[in-house]
Amino acid sequence: MRYAMTGDLKVERGRMTGLNDSQVLWRKCIVCAGGECLEVAILGERVLLRSSRDPGLQLRLTHAEWREFVVGVRDGEFDADV
Repeated sequence: MRYAMTGDLKVERGRMTGLNDSQVLWRKCIVCAGGECLEVAILGERVLLRSSRDPGLQLRLTHAEWREFVVGVRDGEFDADV
């Protein structure tokens, strides 16, 4: 099984263990669709993203990757073609 360790934080198959929500300040997006919200937290050198529907599954980005993601969102890079 692949996993990474950061202090007491263990990441295994995209799910974090060894850290409870009281240790992380999750910020929720103001605009949510049907209760499914994007949540963001800063944890040391990482920016964590998760969906409120499946909070155990999290995406981990570096600060540089997070900046690139935000620029892409602002530029419409991820807009769906409707």
